[in-house]
This record gives sequence, C-alpha cells and structure tokens, in this order.
Amino acid sequence: MRTLISTTVVLVLATACAAPVPKAATDNVRGKNFTAPAVGALIVLLPPPQAKKVEAGESLMAAQLGAQLQAAGYRVATLTRPNYNEIWSQEVAAVGGVFDQTTGASKAEAYALALSNLARRVCDEAKCVMVIQQRLVPRTARLDGSVVDWDGQSRSVPVKNAHTREFRFSGTTTALSVELLAVMANGGMGFRTYGGASLPFQTDVQESVNELRPNLFSNDQEVADGVRIALQPLLGK
Repeated sequence: MRTLISTTVVLVLATACAAPVPKAATDNVRGKNFTAPAVGALIVLLPPPQAKKVEAGESLMAAQLGAQLQAAGYRVATLTRPNYNEIWSQEVAAVGGVFDQTTGASKAEAYALALSNLARRVCDEAKCVMVIQQRLVPRTARLDGSVVDWDGQSRSVPVKNAHTREFRFSGTTTALSVELLAVMANGGMGFRTYGGASLPFQTDVQESVNELRPNLFSNDQEVADGVRIALQPLLGK
C-alpha cells in the first residue's frame, strides 16, 4: 500500500546532527498518592482491545508486559477475554454507558468510574494490588534530521531507496506507542504512561512517498522498548 506523504516532511541533502535525548510524554500522569507496589504483589492485566490493524503488535505487547513485570519480581495474571467482557459490560451498564447515546461521544467521567469499579471488583476477588489496561495507540512523533522522537523513544527514520544517509527530515509523522493505564485496588489512579514503540511507515526517498512497513511487528524488540518505557513507574522505583 502506497500513500502520498501527508505530514510536513522536507527532504534535503544535509549532514545529520546528533539527536537530543528523547523526552518522556508530556501527558504521562501519576496518581497523587501513587507508590510502586512491593515486589511479589499480584498485578492483573486486562486483555488488549484486538484492534485489527495492530493486533499482531498487541500480542507482542501483552507478552512483553507480562514478562517484564515478572522479571521485576511481580506476580502477574491476565483476565480472560470472556471474563473481562462480562465484567466490563456490567460496570458500563452500572454507570449508564460510556458513550453519549445522541452524539456517540465518549463520556470520560463515566468511563473512568466504570474502570475504577472494575479494578476494585477484580482486585477484591483476586487479591491483586493493581489492574493495568494495555493498548497500542497512534501518537504524533517529531522528525528531526534522520531521527524520530516521541514518548521517550528515538529511532532512525525508516527509509528505502536511499543511496546516502545524508538526508534530513522535519515536521511530524504518525508513530505507535504502548499506553498503560494502571488503576489501584481501591479504584484510585495509579498511572497513565506512554512508551514509544514502532514507526508504521517507511519513506521511499526516491519516490518521496510514505509506505506501510512490510516488517512491522516482525519481532518484539520495538514493542518491548515501548513497554519498558511505559512501565517506568514500576521498573524505575
């Protein structure tokens, strides 16, 4: 699949400059009273949403999330999808729905309350300390020279048909990040964080077009990096 570049991308001959250290996402949030749970505590993961275009990446994310939490000393369980669907539908009904029936707009407060109630319910039954919702989400990344920075991540611009590395990009592009939303056993906010994972498009330098990367999600290293960055409230304790 080939599409014209829709972002503000300028290609010129230039000498690549050293990229600055990527900054954490500015919209990362930690609960006011959040402290990382003790090693050995049980954390329950909600299943990823199964978005068709990134489902392969979601599988890698789920596996990495469990593995990295276990490596940090936590016990990990994943709520089965049938159980999650049943509990979530009940909590959504209890708050009167999470979408406006007229406009279809998301009701943020109702969604937060339903998720809070779900976390309390699950942790009461499973004796866990935290529930984590996991998603792969599109994010805006900044192009600077031959690198792309977003959500604590820095990667080289994926290119093809480039006969030299002396090129420079500027503007923005679409990237994928791991989004983790942690809710504590008492229903309170734990954290919401983003970790830069993958760049879904590569640039054909010769044709000046963006294309979907054929090797996207071919291995789990990119997603593993995104999980590690997003887990800093726990891994960096």
